[in-house]
Amino acid sequence: MKRSRITTATTTLVRTGPGTLHTIVVGKAVAAAVITVYDALTATGTPIAVITFGVALLTDPPLTALYDIDFSIALCVVTSQATDITLSYQTLNP
Repeated sequence: MKRSRITTATTTLVRTGPGTLHTIVVGKAVAAAVITVYDALTATGTPIAVITFGVALLTDPPLTALYDIDFSIALCVVTSQATDITLSYQTLNP
C-alpha cells in the first residue's frame, strides 16, 4: 500500500498507471472545500470520487472515506482549499 499527502489547494498527479484508490483520510477539513479525484493524467473527464464540505463543518477530523475503486490511467486529485488529506492506494505495477 502506498500513500500520498496533500496539504494545499492544488492539482496533484499522485500516480500514473493502474491501481486502486483505497481511502482518503481528511486530517484537516476546510469549510466549503471540495476534493475531486480523477482517473486521468489531468483534472479532466468524469470524477471517480468527490468529497464536498459544507460551509458549516459538522464533524471534526480525522474523517476516513473508504473507496476501494480501481483507476486505469492515473490518479489525479484536485483540492480546492488547503485541506490536509492522505490518500492510500495500491498499484498494479510497481
